[in-house]
Amino acid sequence: MLSAEIAVDSYSFAENASGQSTVWFAGARKNPGVYALSTSDGNGEITSIDPNGIRIQLRYDSENNLHATWLQYPVGYGTTKLFYGEYPLEVNWGAVVPHIIHELSVSPTSRLDGPLLGIDADDVYIFWTVSIQSGFDAGTIHTSYLHFPLGNPSLASEPKRITMPSIYGLQYEYLSNSPLDAGERVSLRSANLPRTAKIQEIVPNPVQADELAIIFRSPMQHLWRKVRDQVNIAYFYEGEQSSYQPLSFTTTLSTSPNLLNSPDRHLYAVWLEKLETDSYAVYFASTSPIIEEALSRSTGRELGRILAQISFGMLVGVLMAPIAAGVWVVAPLMILFLFAPLRKIGSNRTRDIVGGISLIFAIVAFWLGKMAMLPGMMDYVPFSAWVPEIPHLLANILRWGVPITSSLIALFVAWFYTYRQSSKSTLYFLLIYVGVDSFLTAAVYAVLIYGAI
Repeated sequence: MLSAEIAVDSYSFAENASGQSTVWFAGARKNPGVYALSTSDGNGEITSIDPNGIRIQLRYDSENNLHATWLQYPVGYGTTKLFYGEYPLEVNWGAVVPHIIHELSVSPTSRLDGPLLGIDADDVYIFWTVSIQSGFDAGTIHTSYLHFPLGNPSLASEPKRITMPSIYGLQYEYLSNSPLDAGERVSLRSANLPRTAKIQEIVPNPVQADELAIIFRSPMQHLWRKVRDQVNIAYFYEGEQSSYQPLSFTTTLSTSPNLLNSPDRHLYAVWLEKLETDSYAVYFASTSPIIEEALSRSTGRELGRILAQISFGMLVGVLMAPIAAGVWVVAPLMILFLFAPLRKIGSNRTRDIVGGISLIFAIVAFWLGKMAMLPGMMDYVPFSAWVPEIPHLLANILRWGVPITSSLIALFVAWFYTYRQSSKSTLYFLLIYVGVDSFLTAAVYAVLIYGAI
């Protein structure tokens, strides 16, 4: 019992570079109070830091200075105050006067989460989230942060809103001179991307590094452009949002993320995935080469899950094939109808040439109709709705190779069942071509139609 008779609503644990650990705790809004333990073994004295404070967060920097942030969050209406204190080694914690670094007004019908504390080589970052729970704006979530140089809370910036990408299939690159070894990222400083402000369950990395990483949950487009909450990581440098990485990509809820970093610049992330039953799957990821090698081997279960998702998605897409074929075949049939009188005159050679020309125009009309119905077809990477991390080179091959291959297969099947069988019916050729091409196109690209519904 570390807190004696004090009811604890939150606590924070931090360990400095010398291995010394510190525990502070705080009460709830109705029974506030921030307290520090002189030792972490349960036998030390309790020091009152702020009798009106709640939700304590601690971090040590590389020089063993302790950084702390908490709230004064009164019940009902009132001004909420964000506090910050820096406590050098061997200082009397109770003698330090904390700074009020921000004040905000939060309606009783809204929920305030935070504060969360993070530090990098030069700056301190404090995050908080406001969720509106009633009224016309119910469901709106805003996450903000401010930052200031280490040791200078009086220079705190104005609060800034956090927004993160809300789509997958982004352009990744290795950012030069990135302090944390995290692989390819999406640059946020120049990217013009669809974004979301619903950033929740933020956890900053606990060990001071040259840049700050936060793990969080946010909504992202998933299968058929439906939205699911996924776990992602964002990076901050010199007080600004600099880059981003998605971690999860599943149909179920991804939640409860946590993040660690080591002095050798590697990250360690863990989160939960809600299963169909009343249980969760635990996911773990790391940039450590040793762990990465051990975990990078795809298991049969993972491959089976991906294949099942692709198969189910294509099967559902095929259900759109009859409707799509019915729409796309109208214009080609009209072209054959217009060319029909010309096929009744002249020699057999002339009729064959006219028939070939009519089929070319009909197939072009079919493709124009397909492109009109699927305007994003040539921008979409086939299968990326189910397999988001497709290498860039392979993505370009799939983007062009799949529609061309589908058309060639349809041409071959139509030729095999008509001209190869000595049947020169342009109508049969067109109907077979449209049927096969529509089947293959719907299987792969119907996701674009479902996503627009």
